[in-house]
Amino acid sequence: MGLIINALRHPVLISYLSGANNYSFVHFRTGEQLLVSKSLRFLEKQLPDFIRIHKTLLINPVCVKKLQNQPHSKTSGAVILEDDTVLSVSRRQWPILVETVETEYNQMHSLAPDRSVAFITADLTKGLLLRQVINDNWPLTLLHVAENGAFLSQLLVLAEADRPALVLIDLRQATPGRLALLRELKATPRLRRLPVVLLIAPGTGVTKSGYSLHANSVVVIPEDNNEFVDVIEQVCRYWLTMASLPTI
Repeated sequence: MGLIINALRHPVLISYLSGANNYSFVHFRTGEQLLVSKSLRFLEKQLPDFIRIHKTLLINPVCVKKLQNQPHSKTSGAVILEDDTVLSVSRRQWPILVETVETEYNQMHSLAPDRSVAFITADLTKGLLLRQVINDNWPLTLLHVAENGAFLSQLLVLAEADRPALVLIDLRQATPGRLALLRELKATPRLRRLPVVLLIAPGTGVTKSGYSLHANSVVVIPEDNNEFVDVIEQVCRYWLTMASLPTI
């Protein structure tokens, strides 16, 4: 039961579920799969925001990229997910799917963000978890996730009002390159005021290097997803709610 609870604790990580009698496959957005000994009917009750598109399929509407219309009234349509997975939709569920996806889209675009946060990481799971934390607590805050690359040059072309209110840099991977990014950020007059928080793994000896390069904070983040959510929410709450940030 613990395996199922952990799988369902963070629905944002799930792309869709497929049923096979009294078992179900959980398909994660990272491409991983998990077989659980629960029926799709049971899992549907645990995931009220997911959509039943077929008797054997339950999808996360956030992952929908495109709908393939029914060419004929007697033909079922299909949904294309963000990873290009194509799933058939039953005729009965098609109107429900269309209405839900349109509602999600309208809600997403009805509110104009008033600030943004940048997260430099290659960890898809942690990026999705942070996005959920921000959406739940600060719905008017936009999250940008980037691996590194042209991040600095992108910041330079943005107007001051469009630059992120907070930059989180994941130092658990590509440490030398991301420390170099921190150095460049703090050496660039137009960007040095941006608050930068370094996220490091337990036992990592880069704390001193981070502060010597003028990081605003260095925070140890756990690998466990549940613990990560708790820690990153506290980090965001401090910097987005309690700290007095420079006027951009």
